[in-house]
Amino acid sequence: MAPMRRLTPLAPRLTDPLATKRTEGEFFTHADMDFPGTQQQFLDAVLDVPIPTVLILSGGQPFVLNNSTLCNIAILHFFLGGEFTGDALA
Repeated sequence: MAPMRRLTPLAPRLTDPLATKRTEGEFFTHADMDFPGTQQQFLDAVLDVPIPTVLILSGGQPFVLNNSTLCNIAILHFFLGGEFTGDALA
């Protein structure tokens, strides 16, 4: 039997200072409407690749997407979906 090879992740590794902190939830507010931490940089890096992209956002608050909206075919934003959210989006 051939040994298993380790797959390398496609996403770039970014250090996010908010990775250990809550970014949304009850009684939690933001000073602005931008993506927290380095999420906007990650989104911009994904959208820089010349492949048609559909952006799917999951969360309990709206976000300002700036120029990211010009680079997507579609944007789906669902707020705190339940157990069948994955099936509904598929």
